[in-house]
Amino acid sequence: MAKVLSCSEVWGGGAAIDTDFKVPGMEGALFSRPADGLSGGDIYLVSNCNMGQVFKVVLADVAGHGDDVAQIGQMLAELLRANVSERDNHTFLSQLNAQFELSARDGSVFATLACATYFTRTQEFCFAYAGHPQIILGRGGTFEPLALTPQPGITNVPIGIESTADFHQGCLKLQVGDSLLLYTDGLIEARNETGQQYGLPRMLADLRHLAPQSPMSLKNGLLTRLTDFVSPRGLDQDDITLIAVRLTDVPAPPVVKMAPELEKLMKDAKGK
Repeated sequence: MAKVLSCSEVWGGGAAIDTDFKVPGMEGALFSRPADGLSGGDIYLVSNCNMGQVFKVVLADVAGHGDDVAQIGQMLAELLRANVSERDNHTFLSQLNAQFELSARDGSVFATLACATYFTRTQEFCFAYAGHPQIILGRGGTFEPLALTPQPGITNVPIGIESTADFHQGCLKLQVGDSLLLYTDGLIEARNETGQQYGLPRMLADLRHLAPQSPMSLKNGLLTRLTDFVSPRGLDQDDITLIAVRLTDVPAPPVVKMAPELEKLMKDAKGK
């Protein structure tokens, strides 16, 4: 049974996981497989905020492998939780960039991120990147990366590289039935025995063959095709994480019930 995220619940980390979940208006699936053990440098977060009216999803990838990367990943996971209430992705990434640089204290450490905020009442989906592979939008049987409009200056680079970097976001209105896929580069950079990468074009073609399906079925189908291409041993080359979500409906605004005492006071005030 899918995990239902309760109001104001934040769920995430860097441990191995394979599960599905539900938030108001959306269903999703999450898979993460660290290459070096039970936890790695891929960090994921999903959050159901503001009485189900705001859904936030973040996927990060700390550069490197091993125990040190896992420790930095845990630190980044804590920073994500501390900033998850920030809906604007520009501000979210700017804050993370400054905090990550202070916490890591090593100019050679950096992380890529893809983050998005979905507003259920307006169906607006806003997204931003910090040097991370682009989110894939599935609509009407087609799957295409969501690109940002290029901006001047140092923009949308991995966090921990440039303290003065700017981050901007893009927005679009989702439709019922739309699918979204966030993933780390370990998925598309996995190689088969001849050294050939799985690659973005092959992944997009496989997604088109798999659509339309539930997020869990889409995730399982994509991992099966990846495994067929690289062999099971090929999946151990890097951490692999993907988050698939699908818009199922547009939920009605939540009904806020007033405490009986307050309701009586308001009625009394109107009667005066």
